[in-house]
Amino acid sequence: MPSGLLSVHQRSLLGYRPLGVVGVIGPWNFPVYTPMGSIGYALAANNAVVFKPSELTPGTGVLLASSFDDAVPDCAGLLQTVTGPGSTGQALAEADVDKVAFTGSPGTARKVAQVCALADAAPRGVRGQGRRAVTVGHRARRRAAGSAHRVAA
Repeated sequence: MPSGLLSVHQRSLLGYRPLGVVGVIGPWNFPVYTPMGSIGYALAANNAVVFKPSELTPGTGVLLASSFDDAVPDCAGLLQTVTGPGSTGQALAEADVDKVAFTGSPGTARKVAQVCALADAAPRGVRGQGRRAVTVGHRARRRAAGSAHRVAA
């Protein structure tokens, strides 16, 4: 990448490093549109995705995964869907995934952030969207981050 006139003797490099597996938990009110951003970004960055749609709209997740497999047969299975109640989302957040993307209510966002922050196999990051967004990085002290989010909420 060009560095500009002031740094002519320097250089900068841009590299993409996939995280691995990204868990995406979607909302009930926009079951396709909202999670597609997180799913698309993760797949474009060469990550595998496990998508957990709302328990009110499980068919959308199944349809997305099967449509992706049909559209990109060379990458079939890269987008997986798990369906079920909130406990399924909790299990996904506790699983050994490298990142969790969540969109939903602030109350559920707090729960997802706490699970990710306190779990022994905590994801490297969680991004809760809504009025009280929070990001817990992979270098954070997880117990302190979970406690701080509980107090701030």
